[in-house]
Amino acid sequence: MSILHIAYSRIREHFRLFVQDEEGASGIEYALLAAMVGAILALFVTPVGDQILATMNDILTAMGGTAVTN
Repeated sequence: MSILHIAYSRIREHFRLFVQDEEGASGIEYALLAAMVGAILALFVTPVGDQILATMNDILTAMGGTAVTN
């Protein structure tokens, strides 16, 4: 058996194992999930923060104070 044949057999076996391995897919799925959660937080946290600031400014001005800006 030649060294090229042995090397080819090993490469082919490693490639077969790489294709069958599904552990990396879980990592990608978790990364996608984290990205979606981050996008949702970015979409909803900013408007909620603006609403809280507006409410606090309403209370502050009702008490005779000056409204706070961003």
